[in-house]
Amino acid sequence: TKGHRKIHKNCRVMLHQVSAGAIGPLFNIASEVEEIQQLQDKYIKCLVSCTNLSKRKLKSLLNERVNVYLTAEEAVEYGLADEII
Repeated sequence: TKGHRKIHKNCRVMLHQVSAGAIGPLFNIASEVEEIQQLQDKYIKCLVSCTNLSKRKLKSLLNERVNVYLTAEEAVEYGLADEII
């Protein structure tokens, strides 16, 4: 629950894009890509709604690297956690 999210000072948080795989004919793969994109959009909306990150900042972070590692301080700054313990 927002306002009650705690993180230990030595912990880190990892964010990453949605990932999946698909095989088969091209039309099946195209369909899967559409579904994965919709899932990615929902994931971003969810993170935007419960953090201090804008959609633009979050997309920028996720597009920078495969995995985005945040310190406890960064997690609080970005609104993924509320308090360092």
